Order: sequence, then structure tokens, then C-alpha cells
Amino acid sequence: MAWSVSIDIVERFEMYLAVNNTEQWSSEVFYNCSEPFFGTYCQYSFTSSFDSFSDYVEFSFSMHSEDNSPMKSLTDNTCYQHLTCNRSAQSFCLDWREICDGKIDCYNW
Repeated sequence: MAWSVSIDIVERFEMYLAVNNTEQWSSEVFYNCSEPFFGTYCQYSFTSSFDSFSDYVEFSFSMHSEDNSPMKSLTDNTCYQHLTCNRSAQSFCLDWREICDGKIDCYNW
């Protein structure tokens, strides 16, 4: 069985180990996610043929480096759809990797 935990939980656990104050952390809850679920509360999963999040990330990066049309349908499921960006002739939502990457992706702000 493979487990997954979000990075914010890992960071809070690191603080717990450093402080060693059990009263301060007594209300903390750890959600131990089993695949295919992930997220702080195990609230996310992929409804696709990917076996794991890492498989999806590897595929997503390989597709993102190429100019393939399947990438649009793939990123529409994992991007900020409420932030619409008009880039050249097409309108795409921002992919999670395009946030705070130092590049201007939206010209309609």
C-alpha cells in the first residue's frame, strides 16, 4: 500500500518534532491518504488511467514540453479554471506550474 501526504502536513510534523510540545499539536489530524487519493484531506484523485500522482506529473511535464493538443484537455482538469488567460489566439486556464514561475502568462489583466 502506498501513502501520500501533502507538503504542509510534512512541514507541520517537522515543527512538531522540533518543538516537542504535545499540547500545542494535540488537535492536529493526519489524513493518511491511500492511492489514488491525495491532498490535505485526501480530497483529490485523478479520474484517468494514471496509477499514481507521480505518473501523472511525469506525463504532464513530458506533454507540456511538446506542442500537443491533448495537453489542453489534460490541464483543464488540473488548472485554475477561474483565471482565464487569452494567450495569442487561444484561451487557456492557468496550469498549476505556471503560477509564480516568473513568466507573464496572462495578457488580459
